[in-house]
Amino acid sequence: MSDIEKLTQLLLQQAELSAQRERDSAQREERLTQMVERLVADRQPPATVAADDASAATAARTSAAAPPVRLPAAATPAPQLSSSTSLRDFAVWREKLDGYMLLTGASALPVTAQRAALLSLLDEDWHRVLRYGLTIADDSPLSAVVDAMESHLRKQRSVLVDRRAFYARVQEQGENFEEFLCEVKELAVFCDFCTHCYDSRLRDKIVCGLRDEETVKRLLEDPGLDLKKTVDICHPAACRATSAICNSCGQRGHFAVVCAQVARESAAAPAERAAPERARPAVGQPSEPRICRVIRDVYVNGISTRPTPTVTVRLSTPAGVFTVPARADSGAEATVIGEDSLSSICVEPAQLEPCIGQPFSAVGKQPLTCVGSFRATLELGDRSTTAAVFVIRELTGLLLSWFDCVALGILPRDFPAQIRRYDESTRRLSPLKIGSRVDLQDPATGRWNRIGVIVGVGQRRTYLVKTASGRVLWRNRRYLRPYRPLLTEPTPPVAPSAPRPPAAGAPQPPPPPPPARTAVAAERAVRPAASAPAVCRSSPVRSPEVETAAAALPRRSRRQRRAPGRLRVQWGATSYEE
Repeated sequence: MSDIEKLTQLLLQQAELSAQRERDSAQREERLTQMVERLVADRQPPATVAADDASAATAARTSAAAPPVRLPAAATPAPQLSSSTSLRDFAVWREKLDGYMLLTGASALPVTAQRAALLSLLDEDWHRVLRYGLTIADDSPLSAVVDAMESHLRKQRSVLVDRRAFYARVQEQGENFEEFLCEVKELAVFCDFCTHCYDSRLRDKIVCGLRDEETVKRLLEDPGLDLKKTVDICHPAACRATSAICNSCGQRGHFAVVCAQVARESAAAPAERAAPERARPAVGQPSEPRICRVIRDVYVNGISTRPTPTVTVRLSTPAGVFTVPARADSGAEATVIGEDSLSSICVEPAQLEPCIGQPFSAVGKQPLTCVGSFRATLELGDRSTTAAVFVIRELTGLLLSWFDCVALGILPRDFPAQIRRYDESTRRLSPLKIGSRVDLQDPATGRWNRIGVIVGVGQRRTYLVKTASGRVLWRNRRYLRPYRPLLTEPTPPVAPSAPRPPAAGAPQPPPPPPPARTAVAAERAVRPAASAPAVCRSSPVRSPEVETAAAALPRRSRRQRRAPGRLRVQWGATSYEE
């Protein structure tokens, strides 16, 4: 017999043993239920019937003969409790125990029988706890026994641990509000909050744990915020697409605007079908606008996780000047506003000009209803523009068109050209070597006012520079340049080389003339004696170049130098002497 056959036989034997154990357990539960039912039937008092009331006697006999309706024990699984159960699992087990006692009819048994049924659901560790750890009377009801067990389990775990978990709980990425609310409520049950502050603690935790900043702002704007208002504001609105049927694919649950089949067909379309370049409509022709795209919030599981950025613009109408939050729509060809926002800018529907011409449409050619239009001036900072604002029934808030965004400075003038990260005409600076002398630029004034030496090279084109004062600084390459000596600085003298000894027998060269102090003196030394003019005793006339070189020579200090005073220390004395 091979190993595979032996292993197969072992697995079959284990499966048979497991099935036999399950059958034995079901039979034991069935016998226990039958014994409990017999005990209940024996303890029921006989029905007393009046002799002159035949109808009452018949009803009593019928009720006594009819057994109570209960589920069979085999169909009602018994909730078992182990010693490793947590406090949260114990709460769930207690609810299951109440249901089990009700369905099996064990709740109508005497107290001793209910306690015996409870013991059959516990493991050995809980048996020891009930027998030696808890002081409970034998005639105590089942609810008192379960309360004592929960109190014992509560003492095993500090309430601060549960409160810490409650306060540290925040909404996770991709978690909807329903799941977050259920988790927070479950954690709050084990924190032992009083009944008066339970709602306020739960409200504070929801406000502090939400991820959506727009929802948090709405919650903070309400001065009388309570738990019910908090839940109502955070609950997402019912999705209209749940029962809708797509016009493209015929499936239920989404509109044709977001249909995946339409998106695939659009991606497979040739490039020559691209829309022509958009042009701003004339100001005097507001009758033919068309919205190409309407940017809305991005929702994940019903909660706005990345809201569209908004700007606050000043909208001037004949009724006054109003501050309105607006959204920049880089794809819309008309500035639009929702019908529900007219009351905030004091514009009546009767004051609107009618929209005549091509109807409005959003992405996917979804039709939009235009109620009317009005002229307004939009201001943002130091920019302003006058535009026709169209009122759309299906939209909410104010949406700025792409050309109005350009006029207000929200989008660049060359939109939609790609933004370039650097100037193509620039060139990279050459690297510097250790030991090179460089000029340092002051970042505040822009002046190259210090000189230093490169002593180290760092990352990202940074260099360690040591200045003449001894300071060591980290500077980027753009604040350094190779050292450039000034024109007024003197040229350092060149040390003369030692003359070579003449060879033996060679003629001796004439001795060199003494060094000239100035350029004029050197020139006179070169001239022959015959053409030399008479020497004048007055001071010679110097050229401007010589004057500049003489003025640029460093001045020597005439102070008398003294040796520094030394500090003499005598270890036996109490003072120091210099």
